[in-house]
Amino acid sequence: MTDRKAFERVLELVNDEEIIEWANKKIEMLDKRAEKRAERKAEKSDEDTAALNAIIETMQALNKPATALEIVYSDDRLREVTTQKFTSLIKHLIADGSIAKNKIQGKMHYSLA
Repeated sequence: MTDRKAFERVLELVNDEEIIEWANKKIEMLDKRAEKRAERKAEKSDEDTAALNAIIETMQALNKPATALEIVYSDDRLREVTTQKFTSLIKHLIADGSIAKNKIQGKMHYSLA
């Protein structure tokens, strides 16, 4: 049972005005948290889309297989992306077939598919 359902159940069962007011406040707080969470998720999604586009544009500009460092240092927009985030984005691009990865001289290189 979620907190929201529990508070709604309290509203159904209780006739005490103070408890009803308390449960309504708790439900409002849950709604505000959910709204903030949705906003953060949308912002992160926009940031990810921008970073994905920057990676593809950089790969097009380089026009050759490149290491992760070469990709990041070729575009100022990518310098703020963390290593973990960059790895996640590259994996996403590999999975959807936009980028191919190859091992050249023991180093992982990425190129447009």
